[in-house]
Amino acid sequence: MNDLSSLERAISYHFRQPHVLLSAITHPSFTNEVPDTVEHNERLEFLGDAVIGAVVSLMLYEQYPAMREGDLTRMKSALVNEAALAEQARRLGLGPFLRLGRGVVNGGSEPPPSMLCGAFEALVGAIFLDGGFDAARAFVSERFGAGIASAAQDLACLDPKSALQMACLKQSRTLPVYTVVRMDGPSHSPHFVVEVQLPDGSTFTGEGRSKKEAEQSAASEALKTL
Repeated sequence: MNDLSSLERAISYHFRQPHVLLSAITHPSFTNEVPDTVEHNERLEFLGDAVIGAVVSLMLYEQYPAMREGDLTRMKSALVNEAALAEQARRLGLGPFLRLGRGVVNGGSEPPPSMLCGAFEALVGAIFLDGGFDAARAFVSERFGAGIASAAQDLACLDPKSALQMACLKQSRTLPVYTVVRMDGPSHSPHFVVEVQLPDGSTFTGEGRSKKEAEQSAASEALKTL
């Protein structure tokens, strides 16, 4: 295990309470073998998980004021999950600093994703305890900023309607408005015509066998002009 000062340099944060950082990198397997040590990191994982969720949710809420709850939830899920948090730990080089029991260490190989994820959560929890919410928010925001932009791009690539929504939010922070202009045909085979109005007032129409299909068609027409 490397020393704490090296870890502080790696994460660009100095702890006023070094024992809190030590707890964050102490896995339960280590305390099972060395009982007379600091508390292991499971409670800090719990705290850090809540802090990460709150900060990322706040970032999404502030950056996308017109985005619907469902899309916000999908973006958060893409950013805050075991694989994504394990990758955050790898970028910080957190693995070599972890205090692990002999039964967990496997010839110097990288800890499993679940362990890296937990360590990153514990680290955020430790920063929160040591420096308060502002310090934790700054730490999390710095590491998730690029990921939020990428998640927004991924969401936009799902379908024309999502892509148009993201384009409008980026340009004016206002959502496009869809209106059913006409519905005709028999009940078992209806035909929909939908109009979409963009924030600048321009309108585009689309047709389809369902309202959803017509909305996607209208969005596709609008995207051709952006």
